Parts: sequence; C-alpha cells; structure tokens
Amino acid sequence: GIVDNIRLTTLSKLGAEIGPDVRQVHAAFRLVEMGRGSIYKAFWGYDSSIINTILQKPNAYLEPKNAEQARNLWKKRGKLLIVERAWLSTYTVLAVYLDEDALSNVWWPIKIDEKIAKILAMWMNSTFGFLLLASIAEVTRGPWVKFKKEHLWEMPVLDINALGEDERNAFLQLYDKQLDGKKICELKFKALPQEFADPSARRIIDEEICKILGLKLEMDALYKMLSEEPMLTG
Repeated sequence: GIVDNIRLTTLSKLGAEIGPDVRQVHAAFRLVEMGRGSIYKAFWGYDSSIINTILQKPNAYLEPKNAEQARNLWKKRGKLLIVERAWLSTYTVLAVYLDEDALSNVWWPIKIDEKIAKILAMWMNSTFGFLLLASIAEVTRGPWVKFKKEHLWEMPVLDINALGEDERNAFLQLYDKQLDGKKICELKFKALPQEFADPSARRIIDEEICKILGLKLEMDALYKMLSEEPMLTG
C-alpha cells in the first residue's frame, strides 16, 4: 500500500538546461593540462577512488579547436553534473556539485539556479533519487548503463518549487550540515552495491530527507534488495 508521497516534477519544468554531449565537447575542444590558464574548465572522467563525494572541483582545462563552437558550448556549462554513463558495480556518486561551472566528457552539465542545483545534487544521491535515475537507465552490458539526454530531461525529480520555504532552507542546510567534522556534501560514498549493503553516507541523506519531508519510512529492506540487485552487482 501507499505509505507516503513525494511531489515530483521534471528537470524541464524546473527550468533546467542540459548541456552538450561528449561528441560536441570533443568537436569544439581539446583537453589540456591543469594550470595552463584556459578559461574553459572541465570535470573530466570518472575515477571512483577520487570521485566519491557530492562536492567536487573542475579537474581539467579545455582549449578551443573552434572558437565560435567553444563559446556557444561554454554557455551551456553548469555546476550540477549528472553522470552520462555509469558502471554501477563500482561507481559511487551519480551526481556532483562543482564549486565552478564546467563542461564534461562523461557527465551531463545541468544549467540551473545554484540553490536548486545543490538540492538536486543531494536528492540524486539519495536512494529516492537513485531509483528514479535507474528507471531511465539504458542497459548496455550488465551494470554498464547510459543515461540519455531525452530521458533525463523528463525524468521525475523532487519538485523543489512545491516545497515550503522552511523545507527548501532545510535542504540547503543539509548540503552544508556538519557531521563528525565534515559537511554532508563532503561525506565519502562507497561503491553502490557496498553502500546499499552497509549504508552510511546514503543512509544519512535518506534519513535527513525523510525528516524534511515528514516521511515515516523503513529503508533497511530496500537497502538489502538493492545490495543484491543484479543490475548493480553484475
């Protein structure tokens, strides 16, 4: 039966713009070493041993191959990034928030209001957000999945515009909330199967979201099922 409900909407209705795909980025730019001073910053690749927190920084620079194309693509940069493809048995976070705008080769940059971006970064890394993201995943080989732009555009997400002011503020405070000397946005996530088998960072976010939205849910049975899900374990 229905235990509770969460108001949902789509990225398109929240006024988001999804940035360019990998082919467009490679057509307009070439990757250069950090420190060369390019104004075009990127969040490049996915190394699970490093990329395991919600808060991240750009890790590369781009140099234009075509100045006009580069300028046009740069207008679509974002601070919220949602993974474009994922190896679910090893990946940790599926969305990150950057401290500066960037483009990427394996993440979709989402151009949206900064406060909404922070809330969505937390939401996407909750179990609720993961389940909705997984629902649009295109399986290519075992746990190797892709998230296509057209599906991401209409994927259900938390309806932030329907939240009261206190709820919105609570979500923003959750991003920076201190826990054992670390902000929640800096907590380290384990690989998805391990995180569901022994939830830590994700459980903290889930419990805080339940408090903010007034949900009375027991998540342990769901965690167990997800930890054994072949889509994640391969």
